Amino acid sequence: MLTTKQVAKNSFITYCSTSNTLFVHTSKTKPKNISMCTADIFIKNAAVQQVKKFLALPSLYTLRKKV
Repeated sequence: MLTTKQVAKNSFITYCSTSNTLFVHTSKTKPKNISMCTADIFIKNAAVQQVKKFLALPSLYTLRKKV
């Protein structure tokens, strides 16, 4: 299952619970199309502490909201 949070205007972090991987990507890449090839940065086998910090992280922006 994919969980995506927008942390800056053009920066997203997506967590894949199936592979336990964190992906950092831009707004050009949709979360459903994210992979290790399309991500700017990825963390395989994320530690429990990293996942808890990610889930506690508030989204700074509403996902893809036009203002």
